[in-house]
Amino acid sequence: MDQTLDALAAETAGLSSFLEQLTDDQWRHPSACAGWSVSDVVLHLAQSEEGVISAFDHGSAGIPLAPYAKEAVSGGGGAVDGIVEAAVRAERPTIPADVLPRWQEAHAGVMRRFREAEPGARLNWISVPLSPRTLATTRIAEHWIHGMDIREPLGDPAPDTDRLELIARLAWRTLGYAFGSVGEVAPSVALRLEGPEGEAWKFGSDDAEVVITGPAGDWCRVAARRLDPGESSLIYEGTAGKRVLELVRTYA
Repeated sequence: MDQTLDALAAETAGLSSFLEQLTDDQWRHPSACAGWSVSDVVLHLAQSEEGVISAFDHGSAGIPLAPYAKEAVSGGGGAVDGIVEAAVRAERPTIPADVLPRWQEAHAGVMRRFREAEPGARLNWISVPLSPRTLATTRIAEHWIHGMDIREPLGDPAPDTDRLELIARLAWRTLGYAFGSVGEVAPSVALRLEGPEGEAWKFGSDDAEVVITGPAGDWCRVAARRLDPGESSLIYEGTAGKRVLELVRTYA
């Protein structure tokens, strides 16, 4: 757990340092999330961190966003996505940079709770109960993904780090859930990935039905829906390989 929390702390510290340097125009700049500014993305991160706190303190991550459920339904969006959109729309501050201290405060609270959590605890997240370690890993993934959404449109992308190993493993471990959510059975999958510094990251057995090789950054970006599988450098063996790349997610 300590390694996971150290990785989460490092991921968010880098993002925080970047955000602290932004100008007002940069806070208002469009992000890579359609219809959202940089400020909106950070607001969403703050709201989702507040959801983590609610999962610890009140047994459900959804309590802070519950007031927006009705608006989301009337707006015709998907259940979770619609609520997220409604929450951001309702809570946009007049001064875009005001979202930064809100996110920083919420994240500090999240880190305290993770460090005090019992290893065997189960936390009610969006769809299924998660262990503190797994939930912390999803928070690494979400901050990494939205960090890209913020930084790349501003022309200052962050370099990939060895923290991608945790995200890559999360996406691999949740393939069963990804397939099950569409009524399909996941094949056995092995990953043979290359980390940012040339590290060899291996998940799964050599006799798996599908073997995927390539850059870890591409695997993680495909799982995050930030890179089309056909535009990646990933190579698969096995008839279900294409379907794996279509369905893999980080569930952040």
